[in-house]
Amino acid sequence: MSIVYPIARTIPIPLALFIELVFDRDRVFSSGYTIGVIILCLGSLLLANLKKSSKLKNSIFFACISAIAICGYSLLDHSVLRSLELLSVSENITVCIVYMFILEVGISFGLAIPLLINKAFRVDVINELINNKTPCMQMGVGMISSYILVLIAMTYAQQASLIIAFRQISIPIGFLLGVFLLKESNHKIKWVGIITISSGLIFLGLIQ
Repeated sequence: MSIVYPIARTIPIPLALFIELVFDRDRVFSSGYTIGVIILCLGSLLLANLKKSSKLKNSIFFACISAIAICGYSLLDHSVLRSLELLSVSENITVCIVYMFILEVGISFGLAIPLLINKAFRVDVINELINNKTPCMQMGVGMISSYILVLIAMTYAQQASLIIAFRQISIPIGFLLGVFLLKESNHKIKWVGIITISSGLIFLGLIQ
């Protein structure tokens, strides 16, 4: 977690910046913002270059795939919400809640497909809900509530990459949870990488 999570959450930032520059030639990013993104990328590369097993290499590969997906849906969410040109705070909140509800309905239908097809998977999900009902509910409420706040922020921001960058404050939190709560290996280069990423986040916050 202390390696994969920071990588999955850092890569969408430069990727979103690149996409916005390609598809919106009139959009201008400050040199300070660009430097902050570069610092974030350096920290992510430091984490990815650890001496690793083939299993960890596979984890990093899928973390990169996940990062591309995060970037894609973030840009799509931003594009949809900005096109609505909402004005009041109440309008923003209402539309974001409705939008999140539509997303969750779509996700539920998508997850229903493997549940209907694979009996073993269906049994595992049912057992998980029975044995860990409270943690599952807490996780679901936390994920939905936090992303509604991200959606509300997107209705005010001109740049999706800016929102993607600031929501990555969770990177150092995820790193610390991996090291101290899950008792993962504590390499020095891990700390160098996460300190570099955190420095990039602080730099982005200071120059905005």
